[in-house]
Amino acid sequence: MISIHSTKQEDITLILEYLQKFSHHQSYLKHAGGIVVSTFAGQESFFGFDSLNEAWVYVKQTIEKSISRPVQFIPSFFIDPRTYPSLSCMNGYFHWNGGWPIHLKPQSPHHEIHFPSLDSDQAHLCHLGRRTYMAAISPWFFTHYGKDSWNKNWIYRGDDHLLIRRWEYLLSIRDQVDIVQVVSWNDYGESHYISPVRGAQPNSQSWVDDCPHNSWLSINHLFIHAFKNVGAYEKTEEMTGLFHSIPHGIFTNAGMTDMSDIIWLWSRPHSKYATARNDSVGKPDNWELVSARSVTGADIEHLLTRNSFGEFSIPGSDGRFVLGGDTNLLTESHNTEVINWRIRPPSHDLSDTSFAWSS
Repeated sequence: MISIHSTKQEDITLILEYLQKFSHHQSYLKHAGGIVVSTFAGQESFFGFDSLNEAWVYVKQTIEKSISRPVQFIPSFFIDPRTYPSLSCMNGYFHWNGGWPIHLKPQSPHHEIHFPSLDSDQAHLCHLGRRTYMAAISPWFFTHYGKDSWNKNWIYRGDDHLLIRRWEYLLSIRDQVDIVQVVSWNDYGESHYISPVRGAQPNSQSWVDDCPHNSWLSINHLFIHAFKNVGAYEKTEEMTGLFHSIPHGIFTNAGMTDMSDIIWLWSRPHSKYATARNDSVGKPDNWELVSARSVTGADIEHLLTRNSFGEFSIPGSDGRFVLGGDTNLLTESHNTEVINWRIRPPSHDLSDTSFAWSS
C-alpha cells in the first residue's frame, strides 16, 4: 500500500481493477470460502475515513460487491497486535516480518546472533483468536540502495540455515498456521527471490546478476509438501516418493534418481570483511551480524530424516553444515566419489566491484 494512493474513497479504483481482472482466475488463492486479499502495510491508508477499521471495512465490502465474491482480508498491517480484536475488517493477519530475525543487532548476545529465535509469530497468534494466520518464510535479505535512491542499505542475518530452521519452527506449530507465504518470488531488490532472474530489475543488478537462487525452490518444495501432507518433515515414509514427482529442472542436477545424491550449497560471494573501494553506498547496516564462514549447505538424505538444530562441520553432520577457510569437500554416493570440491576463502578486496551480500 505504500505505492497506492489511499487518501479518498475514489482511490479504491486501482484495487478494484486488479481484482476484477484476476480474482476469477483458477489459480487465484482462495481460503475459507473467499478470495485472499492481503497487503504490505496499509495501516495509514484511510481512504477518507476517520479510522483504519472503517477504511478497510469499506474497501472489503466494495471489493465483494464489485466481483460478487466473498473476500478473506488478511493484511500485513505494521501495528500493535493488541489492536487486532478491534479490527473487524480483518479475517486474519499476515506476519510479513516473521521470515527473518529482524530483532538482531550487533550488540545482541553472541548465542542469540548465532542461533536467533524465529518465533515472533506468537505475539500475533495470541491476539487473533480463531482468525486466519498467514506466516512468512524467507531464505535471505539484503538490500543496497543509497540515499540518492530508495535509501535502503541493510542486511538481516540469513546464516544458521535460516530457511530450514524457519520451516522447522512452522511445522512444529502446524496446527496454528493456516497459510505460509514464501517471501518472495521475485523481489530482486531485497535478495530474497527464489525464482529465476527474469525481466526488469529495480537497479539491483550489481547484487543479483550471477547470484541465482533457483535451488531454494527445491528445498521449499519439500517443506511445502510436509506442511500440506505430512506435518513433520522427518516422516520420510510419506516423502521418499516425492522426489520422483518433482519436475526435472527444479533441482540443479536434473535427472538424479536417488534422493541421497542431492546437496545444496549457498554462500555470500565475498567475505564479510571485504572492502569495495568504488561502492559509494558502503557496507550495509548490520553487516557485523553475518558469519565469517563462507559456505552453508544441506544434504537431502539427512535433512529429511533428522530434526535437530545447529551447525555442523563435515563429517558427522545432521544434514546441515557450514564450511569456511580453505576446505576440501568430498561427496560420495554408494561408496563412489561423485563430486570433489575445493572451497577457497572469498576475497577481501573487491577492487572495482560493488558489495553483493546476496547469496
